Amino acid sequence: MIHYETLQLVSMSLDVKRYVMYRWGMDTFSSVIKAWPSTSDLATDIGRPVGTVRQWKNRNRIPAKSWRQIVCAAETRGLNWITYDYLSRLAEDETFSGEVTQ
Repeated sequence: MIHYETLQLVSMSLDVKRYVMYRWGMDTFSSVIKAWPSTSDLATDIGRPVGTVRQWKNRNRIPAKSWRQIVCAAETRGLNWITYDYLSRLAEDETFSGEVTQ
């Protein structure tokens, strides 16, 4: 049986990890790709060419049509912080950061 206190600690540790990633500029699509040992490991895990994954990393973008494969591969590797919600938030942040204000 999992105790409530254990769940609170797990939740807090995830929040701390997200904060640290945000604080140190790791809250990007490139950071998602860097979570794998190499770009070729990610490419193998999701069945895409290495060159495609490198382009994503360089452009700091992962197309939404590839998110399912990314999330599934992340779960397999224990990278549970990489979720649909997380990728969606990154995409939203990119959209807002690219806007020009007057």
